[in-house]
Amino acid sequence: MKILELFAGSRSIGKTAKAMGHEVFSIDIQDFKGIDLTKDIEFVIPEDIPFIPDMIWASPPCTTYSIAAISHHRDGQIAKSEFAKKSDRLVLNTLKLIKHFDCIYYIENPRGMMRKMDFMKHLPRTTVTYCSYDDIRMKPTDIWSNNLISLFNQNGWQPRQMCFNGNRDCHHEVAPRGSRTGTQGLKCAYTRSKIPNELCVEIIENTAKILIST
Repeated sequence: MKILELFAGSRSIGKTAKAMGHEVFSIDIQDFKGIDLTKDIEFVIPEDIPFIPDMIWASPPCTTYSIAAISHHRDGQIAKSEFAKKSDRLVLNTLKLIKHFDCIYYIENPRGMMRKMDFMKHLPRTTVTYCSYDDIRMKPTDIWSNNLISLFNQNGWQPRQMCFNGNRDCHHEVAPRGSRTGTQGLKCAYTRSKIPNELCVEIIENTAKILIST
């Protein structure tokens, strides 16, 4: 399977996919270890990609869509900071690439304002909690995909049951807003952006099975 990883950062999906024997092309604006192309995703074009991907994974910057920071960047959906305007352009070009390649895709972002944006509302979406995938963080996270289980896609990806605040049977750290635990307690964006390995494996395995069966 050929995978295009956008906003690759720590390359959670890319590293796992390569370890599973898949071909990955990772793009990020920063030249982190293992990045294949260092380029602003807003300006990535299909010709930059050395293959036709079977799967696209994208993790756009979450800052201007986050509940904690949204008042600094947006008035409802309207971007009022340059960073917010840039963030919207990044997502719009991601959607353009997905439309061009017409493949299985996943767009990941912490649960927040992105789900309410007009350019995302029409896309199928689910929500996962990282602690359901053996991570210490609960971190409710939205994932948009055209490969979610449904009446019309009965073999699609079905995420694990979500956790909830106050669940005493879960191992996740209690992390009220402003605390130094959970995702907020991690030192840098690179570390905070890491995706649980079990979640990566589950998505990659399901996508590969879907492609084999079609």
